[in-house]
Amino acid sequence: MNVLNSIKEKDVFDCSTFLQKKENILLDKSSRDLFFKLQDLYDMTVLNNDINIDLAADLIYNSKSLKIIVESSKEIFELFIEFFKSIKLLGVNCVELYEMKNNVNLKNTDVALIFYNGQESELYHNFLDQVLKGKFKIINILSEKTDKIESQKTVTNLYYLSCAQLDKVMCVEILLKCIYLGLLTKFKLKKLEK
Repeated sequence: MNVLNSIKEKDVFDCSTFLQKKENILLDKSSRDLFFKLQDLYDMTVLNNDINIDLAADLIYNSKSLKIIVESSKEIFELFIEFFKSIKLLGVNCVELYEMKNNVNLKNTDVALIFYNGQESELYHNFLDQVLKGKFKIINILSEKTDKIESQKTVTNLYYLSCAQLDKVMCVEILLKCIYLGLLTKFKLKKLEK
């Protein structure tokens, strides 16, 4: 299993504001200094996504062709390059990585994993409108729920932890590691069945 590259040194975080905002937990003054370890952030990411991490791992595992479409941000793009390499090592062979600004030709049998932070941008909405007309499956990574695609049956939405106290790149990395662990489990179960 891959090492948690950019987060391996950051093993403790103050998440009190995150909990108050996302989990509606009322904290008294004595418990304001709540700290969570990396495992807690994994757990919160999984809780935040319910069964969708497993659904996404299943789509990737069964895909004949996976296209990963990502924003151009250097740090984020590097995260997805690592994810791309990891899943290729597992045996997901037909994987291609694109930047959102480039034209991506999707076929009906494709699974597309999309990460684009500017959900309000015209580029993203034009792309999604085009994508939602097709028959391919979409794994859409967002920070928060949006009504526009929440009801689409062909879309599996994943949500990374979104909070001012938590670094976005780290939160996306944790989500990708959760998907990777889901994939790893599927490949291990397949080996056990043989």
